[in-house]
Amino acid sequence: MFSFSCFSRRLFPPRFRTLRKSVSGANLLAFCALSVWFLVAGAQAAEPAADRNYMGLGIAHADNNNSPFYADTMLSAREPGIVSDFSIPTTTDADGWPTTDSAIYICDGAVVKNGHGTYGLRFKGQADISCWFVDAVINKNYDPVANSTTAQLVVSNPSPNLVLILRNTRRTSSSALNTGVTNIRLMRPTTPGSNTPYPFGTLFTDNARAMASKFSAIRAMDLRATNSNNDQNWSDRTRPANATYARKPKDANGNSLYGWQGMGVPWEHVIAFANATNCDLWINVPAKANDDYILKLAQMTRWGSDGANPYTATQTSPVWAPLNSGLKLYIEYSNELWNTAPGFRQYHDNMALARNEPANSPIRYDGNTGDAALAWRRVAYRTVVISNIFRSVWGDSQMMTRIRPVFEWQYGDGQNTGSTGLRFVDDYYNNQAGNFVSTPRPVNYFFWGGGAAAYYEPANMNSTTLTVDQILFESRVSNRPAQWNDKLVDIGWTSVYGLKRSAYEGGLALGDDPSQSLAAKKATLADSRLKDVVIANQNTWSNYGGDLLMYFESSDSVGYGHTDQNFSLSTPKLQGIDALSAATRAPMTLGQAIPATVPGGAFAPNFSATGVLDSSFGPSSVNYVLRAASAGTYTVKINYNAWTTANSVRFLANGVWGSSVALPTTGGIGNTTAASVTTTVPLVAGKNGVRLALARGDARIVSLEWTLGTASPTPTPTPTPSPTPTPTPTNNAAQNGSFETPNIGTANYSYNTSGATWTFSGNSGIQNNGSPWNAPSAPDGVQTAFLQGLNGNNGTISQSWNWSAGTYTVSFRAAQRYHNNATNNQGIRVLLNDTLLTTITPSGTSFSTYTTPSFSAGAGAQTLKFVGNSTGGDHSAFIDSVVVAPVTTTLNLSNLSFETPNLGLGNYSYNTTGATWTFSGNSGIQNRAGIWTTVAPPDGHQVAFLQGLNGSNGTISQNFSVSSATNKTVSFKAMQRGSNSQTIRVLLNNTLVATITPSGGSYSTYTTGSFAVSAGTHTLKFQGASSSGDHTAFIDQVTMN
Repeated sequence: MFSFSCFSRRLFPPRFRTLRKSVSGANLLAFCALSVWFLVAGAQAAEPAADRNYMGLGIAHADNNNSPFYADTMLSAREPGIVSDFSIPTTTDADGWPTTDSAIYICDGAVVKNGHGTYGLRFKGQADISCWFVDAVINKNYDPVANSTTAQLVVSNPSPNLVLILRNTRRTSSSALNTGVTNIRLMRPTTPGSNTPYPFGTLFTDNARAMASKFSAIRAMDLRATNSNNDQNWSDRTRPANATYARKPKDANGNSLYGWQGMGVPWEHVIAFANATNCDLWINVPAKANDDYILKLAQMTRWGSDGANPYTATQTSPVWAPLNSGLKLYIEYSNELWNTAPGFRQYHDNMALARNEPANSPIRYDGNTGDAALAWRRVAYRTVVISNIFRSVWGDSQMMTRIRPVFEWQYGDGQNTGSTGLRFVDDYYNNQAGNFVSTPRPVNYFFWGGGAAAYYEPANMNSTTLTVDQILFESRVSNRPAQWNDKLVDIGWTSVYGLKRSAYEGGLALGDDPSQSLAAKKATLADSRLKDVVIANQNTWSNYGGDLLMYFESSDSVGYGHTDQNFSLSTPKLQGIDALSAATRAPMTLGQAIPATVPGGAFAPNFSATGVLDSSFGPSSVNYVLRAASAGTYTVKINYNAWTTANSVRFLANGVWGSSVALPTTGGIGNTTAASVTTTVPLVAGKNGVRLALARGDARIVSLEWTLGTASPTPTPTPTPSPTPTPTPTNNAAQNGSFETPNIGTANYSYNTSGATWTFSGNSGIQNNGSPWNAPSAPDGVQTAFLQGLNGNNGTISQSWNWSAGTYTVSFRAAQRYHNNATNNQGIRVLLNDTLLTTITPSGTSFSTYTTPSFSAGAGAQTLKFVGNSTGGDHSAFIDSVVVAPVTTTLNLSNLSFETPNLGLGNYSYNTTGATWTFSGNSGIQNRAGIWTTVAPPDGHQVAFLQGLNGSNGTISQNFSVSSATNKTVSFKAMQRGSNSQTIRVLLNNTLVATITPSGGSYSTYTTGSFAVSAGTHTLKFQGASSSGDHTAFIDQVTMN
């Protein structure tokens, strides 16, 4: 018996795993009938709407482990060997099929745990069949007309070292003995232990497809064996007709030219899997691939392949189909080209290729000869080349919309791998350092997105003393935010160049050496609390301005996988993914909201820092992330000090450079403003990346005052009468809710109508009954508003007025436009200020009434907005009868004794969900007779706990509303855990109401003093306050009087 093992991957891969080998037959034409696979219930579609989480998954290498990718085990078996020793290769034909009797190692029982059941065998030719770890070979039959042998293999051992042995072979009926066979197929059982194998011709397992379909995108880095991949010419690649997809060609000295994963699966199969799962596709171009290879790969993604070469035009019946229309394509140059660890040969390949770049190469534009600088520039350079080649195939209109090249680097801009490449592209291809190209282009002309990995992990993942609670606590980014400081650096670099923030890998990392604290790590992966960690960290990614996060990886025993076998698709990690897929994306909270004054020191990575920016002792350029309330040209006042006489700065905003601004000398450097200058910067609504670059001299930037100067240009409105302006409302009702002012005349319409109380921008305005808009008759009066979306450019309707604090709903009438012989499909987003209240898509061309969920508003000026939501084409909806109504019902606190959800006798839960209360940090619910305490709850069976662990305390909170101002007190029962000493802080919103320290280990009643509660929605909080050690208090029977 022979044992084979190999390296895993990520930063440093000392871990060993079973050797992955794969075998294919001739063209799997039968797959064409299976290429349209039904989507599993609840599956994610490709790129979701902007307010949803965009999550992808790295698919593990296609080996015969616990998570089989291929239904045919021969596609991932070892190359044929001689009968007496399968580890010694036998002779094969050009496609890799044995030309002699042979033994083929199918799978390693040390890894496989679900290998039992009945297998279906078929091959061209004749042979005597025997096997290791097979109970019986049954139903053997030879068809002389088709020259085809079929049989079934019965396997009862769940972990078989399965070896297929073929003796007395005849390739054809007239061939001599010992001439081999071809087109071997060995279809695995449909489920572990099943007597039914997959039908011949099935390509992917149901479980592999079901797992991928939980996500919106897949990354094929491991499928294609990207690490140490040696593909240079198109002829080097794996083809569907090859007998093995893990071939390892050797050089003259017997050294493998590829890595432990071999050559990877065919590109045709990668595209087919994306199509079968309706997932956007992320591919990795081999590090040594030449331009012709890249061109043919681009052609295959657009037009498909005949199994050897791509088509160059649309085919009616392609042998292998192109990427389905509507799916996005992400293209990355290789993988982790900065990684020097064993198994990442591409680092050395790129370094050598950079050194060999000619003197006139773009990466040598400034005479820099440093190895690192040239290597990092070359990664960006090849990504530009890849982008240009894909543009030549797909056309300009598809670039950055459907075709999305990405530039990825080491997290936190480690070794300057990101900034070096971005600056090079901007300097050279955008002519920022000279006149190098005839048509300068910004960085975001070539790259859609960029960034680095987004892992979270315990503080010391390779510790030998980790506990489950420690792993769960330390892996939650909110508990250890410093572990994501590098993400703040990366968002700064991507945003200033106008790129989306994409993470090529991410998720929970439990170490490259999972043998350390193995029991705790396995228990963590099975712990239900892990679901909430996944949810919380994805939300933090969104809070940090992240876009597409590709989780690593689909399956692994401990270190990174979302399951250890794709027969189990309900692990806590995957439960978290399912919940996130159904949830609204968390809002971005990173950076400075503007209009506002931004401190000079509030740049990446500490976006909230105060203080000044001093170029004399620090960087000559810094990156800010701003959240703009609306799009437009902003005026920025630069408050500064300058010692030298010649000083100037420039702004780079979202990839666009502004003009140089002089900073006259102030005669000294201080921390207070000595002088100010102003300039203008165009910004978009929402996330903006802005670099302040010192062009020359020295300066100390005290602050930047941002104000909205000029709103974004909008189409010229149709002239309308000049009515008397409507006064600004001062009560809680929207004015001109039926859009009857101004009267624009029978059958007329007006874009960006003025004098209407409402503000119209973009593609919006008012239309009168009988206008060319073909609107249904206005339900109130003779006019309605319209929201048009034209190729994704949507209109906005807004009105601002002074509100009283309280709870409200917004109701309105709406209908779709009937246009071009079809009902439009325009959605309407309703926002208060910039907070989304709801999204409504009118159901037809007749007006219906729609109402938002109730929401809270503070006292003072508020802005109600209606924004179109269409993404393409020409779609419009009509709005009328807008009413803002107060909600007078008092919303009382609920679940006061923490009886929901029922955790079951003796159980407990951190950060319990479904409880009305919100638990964060070290808090949750425990059931009676649990490990926390044996003291019976004073009411029911469950109590809440507030734990303080080395000063990190839990919080319990619940929102409630009152319709009018009042005074309240809060009462509750509490006790300490054993001899602990935990203090409980009671807060209304974030204002301290009382501090209470329970007196001992039995429940007593505690009541706060009276406090004022204004009308509106508030948050009641209980918060632990211990400063050290491990201290816990229990709470029950909360009342508010």
